[in-house]
Amino acid sequence: MRTVLMVALATTAVAVPTAVAHPGNAGGPANHPATATQPVKRPVAFVVRGVVRTVDGTTITIDVTGGNRFARRALADLDPQSFDVATDDTTRFSKQGTDTATLADVAKDDRVVVIYTALRSTDTSAELAALTARRVVDIGPTPAPTPKPAS
Repeated sequence: MRTVLMVALATTAVAVPTAVAHPGNAGGPANHPATATQPVKRPVAFVVRGVVRTVDGTTITIDVTGGNRFARRALADLDPQSFDVATDDTTRFSKQGTDTATLADVAKDDRVVVIYTALRSTDTSAELAALTARRVVDIGPTPAPTPKPAS
């Protein structure tokens, strides 16, 4: 019994320093110094909802009605909630009820959803306006309110 106990203690005494001596097994920051000190900067989607006021060339001017938290934070400095959306050849358009769409299909008073991809640190409307929209989804005009049935 005494021999078995001595062998177990000797094995443990050898195994513990060996595991500690190889930091590759630990998986801690010592193995990845670049990621341990700097957070990864991934782009996020900025989703802006609004109503089209004008379409001019490659620019759409919208009255902002909402957006996700990133867009609301970036557009918080707008006094009149009007925002210019820059588009180019890489911007994808889609319109409800059609298979394909272009900038020419976007009309005044249509509701749109505009999607940008930018770093999370984008926090002003000027920084967001300097970007090109990745996607513009035209939902169509605001539907007329349905009348209440007479009671």
